[in-house]
Amino acid sequence: MSELSRRSLLSALGGLLLGVGLVGCGGGSTGSANLTRPRLYVVGRSATSVDRAGLTVGSDRFGTFGTAIPLPIGIAVRTDETIFVASQSGNAVFTLDAAGTPVKFADVAEPWGMAFDATDRLYVVSRKDGAVLRFAADGTSTVVATGLTGPTGIALDASGTLFVCDHDKGRIVKVNADGTLAEVKSGLTDPSGIAVQTNGVIYVSSASGKKVQKLATDGTLTDFSTAFLEPNGLALDGDGNLYVADTLASTVTRLSESGASTTFLSALNNPIALTVR
Repeated sequence: MSELSRRSLLSALGGLLLGVGLVGCGGGSTGSANLTRPRLYVVGRSATSVDRAGLTVGSDRFGTFGTAIPLPIGIAVRTDETIFVASQSGNAVFTLDAAGTPVKFADVAEPWGMAFDATDRLYVVSRKDGAVLRFAADGTSTVVATGLTGPTGIALDASGTLFVCDHDKGRIVKVNADGTLAEVKSGLTDPSGIAVQTNGVIYVSSASGKKVQKLATDGTLTDFSTAFLEPNGLALDGDGNLYVADTLASTVTRLSESGASTTFLSALNNPIALTVR
């Protein structure tokens, strides 16, 4: 069994054993009107809803999609706060309407990471096809990159350049404007999530390595934090804080730029992906 398959199985089983609820950011369950903005949005491998939390106060659980979105694996939020969820085994990307009901947006072969650019175009990794797709608001798609091998996480930098975890090759690549790939860093172990600071610093999670690494602009790679069971999705806020979905721990950890760690959310359903909007 592959490492990714093993993790998917463990996450799904773990969700059957863990309770649901939110702790942190003020704790409890509140209406969305009480959530400060920007917000953190989290989806788990065994989740049947999306967890939301204001970065300073408030938290709630939105939507009830049950088995309609099997094996959620990615999440992205548009400027108008429409939530998009990628379903790995459903081979599709869904939106959640105002009532939290899932509506299929597009078919994608084994989607994984997702991200919006500044003009609300959605980028989705197709792990099966080794490609990155770009979707307009009406669902029409354009292939912007191919030649990847088991890609997972995706992120855009401040200029709109795409960076992808080319998982099975253990590397990070940049997608050039013409769709060609430029290797940024190789020799990584199980790269899963990725986030890019405004200053160009890249963070990447190593799920089986149980750590988050920091790639400086000069190419130096260092361990940023090793206090995880299975770190996957990464997201940054406007203050430079990094949020880490620790799937097996069922928590989200917040790391300051200095590396100081705080448990931001706990008692989640195997969080796998997250975004700040």
